[in-house]
Amino acid sequence: MAPETKRLFKISLITTCICFVLGSAIMVYKTLSIIYG
Repeated sequence: MAPETKRLFKISLITTCICFVLGSAIMVYKTLSIIYG
C-alpha cells in the first residue's frame, strides 16, 4: 500500500471512530434525558 493511501485510510478510520463515539454519546445522553427527564 502506498504511504499516501495508508494516511488517507488512517484519517478515514479516525473520523469513523470519532463519529461512532459521538453518536453513541448522543444516544446515551438522549436515553438518560428520557429516563430522568
